[in-house]
Order: sequence, then structure tokens, then C-alpha cells
Amino acid sequence: MPLGSQCRGRAARGRPREDGRQRQAHHRPASGQLQDGRQACRDRSRRALRRDPWPCPPGRRGRSSRADRRYRGRARPGDELILLRRAFPFFALAAFAAPAAASGISGGVEVASDYRVRGLSWSDGRPAVTANARVSLTDAIDLGVTAASLRGSARHGGADALIRPSLRYFRNAGAVQFGGGVTGYLFPGHSGLRYVEGQALVGTLIGPAQFWLSADYAPRQDAIGGDNLRIAAQADVAVPMTPFTVSGSIGRSSGSVRDAVYARRLRPEGSYWDWRLGVDHVTGPLRLGIAYTGTDIGKTPPGRFVDRDTGHRVTVSAGLSF
Repeated sequence: MPLGSQCRGRAARGRPREDGRQRQAHHRPASGQLQDGRQACRDRSRRALRRDPWPCPPGRRGRSSRADRRYRGRARPGDELILLRRAFPFFALAAFAAPAAASGISGGVEVASDYRVRGLSWSDGRPAVTANARVSLTDAIDLGVTAASLRGSARHGGADALIRPSLRYFRNAGAVQFGGGVTGYLFPGHSGLRYVEGQALVGTLIGPAQFWLSADYAPRQDAIGGDNLRIAAQADVAVPMTPFTVSGSIGRSSGSVRDAVYARRLRPEGSYWDWRLGVDHVTGPLRLGIAYTGTDIGKTPPGRFVDRDTGHRVTVSAGLSF
């Protein structure tokens, strides 16, 4: 071996190894630190899943994200598409739950200038989209689901969507119709706000007019701060020889209060009256409507689960049924 090669070999053996593998090993964390880091990641993932079990699209994770600060209190672009994507499993369940003897499937989509329930806005006074599907399991029992965009409703803790599954029973006894059912109110990403409600109703048809009496009762639940009972009367009159239908309703909500903050979701100032008067124009599957709604609720002080959309309002809507 040449003398120069031997000298270079001794020099190489005398120097510490400086290749990439040694540098990587030099910076590799200790085994205990690596295990602690992995466990911390798993803990953060579990906590995030408990906070919001519904997956969020990119750019909307975390309370302090730039998108959240930009759209706080307002609808984000694409909220309606996100709502329909989240509601798809429920619509699929309604579509495939019926046995082979099912008598039919129905549904529809509606756009309204405000999504109002019992005189109260559930979409912060903003336009909203709703979609529904219903499957007849037997001649008397049907299963349905409704999805609605809430636009970050303050009344429901900033929820962007409502999923409302229901099971109903309905029978005719001569000129009298009666029925009942149970409905769930689910708010994706806000599991502590969901609640259930039962309903009973009786009605009759007199000429072109149909009259209803109904009672909706939500038993005592933490999400609504107690229980809630609404008694209502409704009339629908088809104008002969025209595509118009005139409808009106009046109801009163009351109940016990265990938590005044949560009770304001359904009754902002305790017991109250609500009313509605509307006109619909129906041509085939297309429906156009205008309605006036109101309550006797006075000026509501600011607070959690409170918004200003509790007074009189005129809304317009357009729907397509199938």
C-alpha cells in the first residue's frame, strides 16, 4: 500500500465519524422522551375528538384559526355543502330502513329567508337551507329526517347545523285523524345541546279546511334547562279553484326551569305565545310561500343562548318536493 494511503487511513481512524448516520444519531431523542412525545400526541387527539366528534374541513380546526376569526358570527362559504355532507348518513338510513313492503319515499328541499321555529329564529335571522326525507314503514308508521343550516345560531351555542330524526304514527278514524311521534334535535359538534321531544295531535277535515290540535312535550333535560310544553292550534284552508293555501297557527310554550341559562334556548323570557299566518302557492312539486310570524316576547337582554330574532318577521320561502 502506498505511504500516502496508509497516512490517510490512520488520520481517518483518528477522527470522529462525521457522516449523516452519526449526526442523525447524535440528535435522536432518548427512548423515554420519544415515548412521552407519542403519548402526548395521542392525548391531544383524544381531547380534540371529545370536543368535536364531527370532522371539520381544512382551515376550520381550532378556536383561534384565522378562518374562525374572520367568519365569527357569520356563515362561512360552503356551510350548506358541509351540512348536506354531514346529513348524508341520516338520509341514507331513512332511505334504506324501509322493508320491501314500504308504501313510498318522499322528501324535499327548501330555501327560506329565515329559519323560524315557534316564532323564534334558529338561523340568527339569516337565510337557511333545509332538506328532508321520509320513508313509510307501514300504512301508519313513517321514519324521517330533516337537516337545516343554522348559520352559527347563538340560540344553539353557535351550531352551524341541525339534524332532526323523527318517528311518527298516524291513523284515520272516520272524519278524525290522530297521531303521535318522537323527534330528536341533534347539533353536530355540540353534543351537550341535543334533546328529544314527543308529540301528540288530533285533527279533522271540514270541506276545504283542515284543523289540528297538538301538544309537544320535551321532558326534563339539561340541554334545555328543564322541561318544555307547547300547546298549539292550526288551520289550513285550500282556496277553491286556485293553487293557493292559507294557513294559520297559534301556540303557547311553558315549562319548569332548573337552569335559567339553558331554558332560554326554547323560552327566552319564560312562557310565551307565538303565532303565524302564511300563504302558499303550489304548482306541481314547486311551492312558493310568504309568512308572518310573531311572539309576545319583549326586549331580551343579551346573554348566552340569546339573540334578537324573537319578534315579528315576514319571511319568504321556495321549496321543491319529490
